[in-house]
Amino acid sequence: MKKILLALLLFAFIISAIPACAPSDNGDNSITTTGSTDNTTLTSSDTPTPPDTHHPFVDGGVSSVFRNYSVTEGNITALDVNLCLPVAEISDNDEIKNKLTERLDEIIADITEYISRTEEMYVESIKNGSIPLFTPSISVSFVLNDFTEKAVSLTFNIAETNAYGVTSRQSRHYNYDLDIASPITYSAFFDDTGAVTRLICQECAKKDGLFANYEALISSFAESRWYMDNQNIVFSFNPYDIAPASYGYVTLTFTAEELLPYMSAYGRDLLGVG
Repeated sequence: MKKILLALLLFAFIISAIPACAPSDNGDNSITTTGSTDNTTLTSSDTPTPPDTHHPFVDGGVSSVFRNYSVTEGNITALDVNLCLPVAEISDNDEIKNKLTERLDEIIADITEYISRTEEMYVESIKNGSIPLFTPSISVSFVLNDFTEKAVSLTFNIAETNAYGVTSRQSRHYNYDLDIASPITYSAFFDDTGAVTRLICQECAKKDGLFANYEALISSFAESRWYMDNQNIVFSFNPYDIAPASYGYVTLTFTAEELLPYMSAYGRDLLGVG
């Protein structure tokens, strides 16, 4: 009889414990945060996360950190800023990590200078009595296009929404030589930049809707609108560079073989071809 009673008590205890172990249901899994009433709100994350990547050739090369904050003038938000920035994460090759860190610092300095000028512009606008219809914002993210022991190539994508709710987009491309610690220029990478520009124009001639003077515009923009990607060279023109903003980006990809006749020995060495 005692054994039966003990068994019944044990069973009742198990049944009563089950709800406490069951997962709770709170509907969705959203997290609600409330902003600060300080003049400047700053939220940042120092936890590295993998960036958008095409073809990384060195393991553990680059990760991302986020900085999100608001710039205010009085009680008005002048600009919301959302940044995704690169951080060198190589652990087994200090030499490459140090070189990469120096290059990333230079790139980040260029981006943050641009952000600072944008912040000043919106703050000055409010000081001059302009009240925004929409809260202006700027978001910056990056793509690791290419990374070898000799070079790194990144693209920063910038989306800016102005006080009237209109969003404009642009990209900035950075190609850096890790050995000589300097940017890889168009004229250094190619022996015959004129021939490359003509090749770009020939491909663009197949497209409709470009500006009538797109050839002249390509000549002026080609120096800063290219990046390396897995032994390919990509030319990417921003909205309104060579076509109306509604056209979006104009992107052309050439293989190393297509551009090999126009490359310098230096360019071939960086790509590891020819």
